[in-house]
Parts: sequence; C-alpha cells; structure tokens
Amino acid sequence: ENSKNDDVHVKANALLQAHFSRQTVVGNLAAGQREILLPAPRLIKSLVDVISSNGWLSLALKAMELSQMVTQGMWDRDSMLLQLPHFTKELTERWQENGIESIFDLAELSADKMQNLLQLPNSQLKDITDSSNGSRISECRMVTLERDMTNLPSEVGPVHAPRYPKPRLEGWWLQRASLKLEFVAPAEAGKKDYMVFLMSDSYLGIDQEYVFTVNVKDAGGD
Repeated sequence: ENSKNDDVHVKANALLQAHFSRQTVVGNLAAGQREILLPAPRLIKSLVDVISSNGWLSLALKAMELSQMVTQGMWDRDSMLLQLPHFTKELTERWQENGIESIFDLAELSADKMQNLLQLPNSQLKDITDSSNGSRISECRMVTLERDMTNLPSEVGPVHAPRYPKPRLEGWWLQRASLKLEFVAPAEAGKKDYMVFLMSDSYLGIDQEYVFTVNVKDAGGD
C-alpha cells in the first residue's frame, strides 16, 4: 500500500500551505509548487463562475479570497501590510502597535510620519508608497460603481506579487447579493435591498461592499 504522503492531492495541499505560510521549498518541491501555482488563478476563476452560477454567494467569496492568497503567498488571517514591499513580520508588528492595521490606514499617513515609523531608505519608502495604491484603486472603482455599474474594467494594471511565479495583471469581480433571501429577483413590487461585493483577485483586504435599494413599481400601476 502506497503511503498517503505520496498522494498527489496531499502533496499539492502541502505545497499550497507552504506557499501561504511563506516557507521556502527547494529542488523538485519548488518545481512542483510552481506547476501548482501557475494555473491556479485561471482554475479559481472558472470555479468562481461555476459557484456563482449556482447562487452560492459565501462559497464564491471564499474562492475569490483563495485567489488573493495564491497571488500574494499569504493566509487571509495575516496582516495585509505584508503585501507591501520591504514589510517583514517584525515591521508589521511595529506598525500595528502604532494603530496601523491596513493599507487604508497607511494611505492616511503623511510622508514624514511614514518615514519616522518605517525608518527605511527613500528608495524603499517609494516602493511602498507606489505599491500601496491598492486602496486608491478600490476607492476609484467604488466611485465608478455608484455612477455606472456596467463601466468596470476587468483589469487595472500589474500586481505587486513577488511570491507568485510570474507577472500578473490585476482583475476584479463584481458580485451581487440580495440582503433578504426571499427576494431572489425584483419580480414583486416594493423596495428590495441588495449588496454588491467588489472583490480583487490579487490583493487581500481592499474588497468593498456597497448596499443599495431598488424600488420596484407595480407593473399594473400608474
């Protein structure tokens, strides 16, 4: 009987967990990890399509978060600051002690305060500020969403993802959900509450939720 450790599914699971935990593998294991990671975003997108077509919202959101984890090489429970260049766990802990938990918090800092907290060379500081535009991207997309829900580009630029084995272009998912499960579609007259999820396929922690109300008129009314 073959050992379970030789099972391809066990191996793939272990290599993915090593990727999320940022543990280095070498030799044949590194080659195998690369073979798993390269097609993963495409497979996850197909998985999202199948799940969404069945109306399974929570599973679809989990699959989207898996795409983010694969791209960034980190767990969804890790600090999102680890997605930025030059950020280590030690530096992240120092920032969290000063109340900086997310890229959104980072975007609100002045250049002087950021330099005082980071204590990094100007070149590295520029790398961080350049790559922290994920929050600005999400804010820009939300403005577009409020104006025109059909005017959302599927790709918005290159992704900072040094742990993914090849360059990637960032993409977004737009997922609609009813806040009241009995309203599968606005077929009846009255107000229907919905939530839109705007999900990045590459960055953790910058996803957006937007609540809106649709007032459906009675087709037989004036």
